[in-house]
Amino acid sequence: MDLNLKIRCRRSCASLWLACVAAGFTFGTCGLAFAEPAAALPAPPVVGQADLRADLEALKRTVADQAAIIDASMASQVEEQVGDLKQGEAEQHQSAVNIYGFMDMGLQRYITDNRLVKGLVASSETTFISGNSNLYFDARPRPNWRALLETRFSLHPNGNTIVGGLGPATKQDASIIDFTSASGRNIIRLGSVIIERAVMEWQLDSRLVVQAGYFLTPWGIWNIDHGTPTLISLIMPSFLLNEAILRQQTGVNVYGHLTNNDWTFGYYAYVSNGRTTGQADYTDGKAVGGRLTLARFGTVTTTLGTSLFRGSTENEKRTLRLGAGGLDIDIQPTYAFSESSIGADLSVDWKGLRVRTEGVARSVEQKRGQFSPVAINPGATEPNRTELYVYGLAAYRWQWFEPLLYAEYINTHKRTDLIDKGYGLSAGANIYLSQVSQIRMQYVRTSFDSVYGKNVNLDLYMSRYVVSF
Repeated sequence: MDLNLKIRCRRSCASLWLACVAAGFTFGTCGLAFAEPAAALPAPPVVGQADLRADLEALKRTVADQAAIIDASMASQVEEQVGDLKQGEAEQHQSAVNIYGFMDMGLQRYITDNRLVKGLVASSETTFISGNSNLYFDARPRPNWRALLETRFSLHPNGNTIVGGLGPATKQDASIIDFTSASGRNIIRLGSVIIERAVMEWQLDSRLVVQAGYFLTPWGIWNIDHGTPTLISLIMPSFLLNEAILRQQTGVNVYGHLTNNDWTFGYYAYVSNGRTTGQADYTDGKAVGGRLTLARFGTVTTTLGTSLFRGSTENEKRTLRLGAGGLDIDIQPTYAFSESSIGADLSVDWKGLRVRTEGVARSVEQKRGQFSPVAINPGATEPNRTELYVYGLAAYRWQWFEPLLYAEYINTHKRTDLIDKGYGLSAGANIYLSQVSQIRMQYVRTSFDSVYGKNVNLDLYMSRYVVSF
């Protein structure tokens, strides 16, 4: 048989065999027979929308469970990493002491036609001034603990004029021979270190901070800012110049801030030695005071504050003498008085405009027979009185240039001091050379009544070059 024909026959037989198997036939050795019909396959189930939703929800739950497991694992890892970072930061804080500060120097001149006033100022000639050289030592041994020391290095008291009553005034000379120098006769001039504040703090968070030590009195705007780089005006308000309000006190101060949306409420409360002639307090009654602020932040930032102070002061002199029974110390009170002060302040910032104003009223009641002496008016004593102070300041900054205007009025009701009643008007400008350097210039014209006469004029030109670091 032809080979091709054989192949075609075999292919035909194979096709027929497959067709028969598919039809249910089997091939035995003896011929063709019917096979048992194969078991019918079950019909696929009909799936409804409810079943599909149930399966989808089950799948979602499975995915969510797996995601929760992954999130928990990642959160645990992140928490461990954050804990390691905090521990490292805490270890770093143990030895971290930040040192920063600022310096300023300038040119100034007092101008007056009153001979007495001219003799009381340091110099009525144009003078270069080495001003503030302040260093801050800021230690944070733990995240919630802090120790801050602010110092000022000064050339004082060399050259200071001392008016000790009638007769010639004297100038202090702090020059000494440095016998430890290589030449053995070098001349040096002693300076001084002024402690601006020395405080220790524990902070729960921004809502509660407990401060102990020698702290800045939380009063108004100027005394809290107090550093040359942060102040707008070079002129110190008269209530601080006259010490109507203590700039620093020794005691415990508690403060904090509470924030709700754009509003922030601040509070300060302290107890201290109050006004003392040294570090010792000669009264058991302590001074108390505080401050409340309400601030709103936004396009226009406004802060309204009020401050209170109440304290008493006593001084004494001690005399060692020899009596019949041996040595004895005689202790006699020299003066005693109580005082109460209240103040209000407002600050507004809008774009480049900055407005500041403060007002202070101080009531002083002398103890009978123990009136305070007046330093520059020998033999005079201070009366019971109510002192009034108010100032206003406005400045507008255009990039690097900021002109300003300042006005102030005071009435101490003393009638025994250098400045009893009067006003001051001032104009100036601040030039911002960089983020760390400034030039400040200001001219002030004052007219006041004093023990030396009425309508006494004293003008002052001052300038400062300031560098922060």
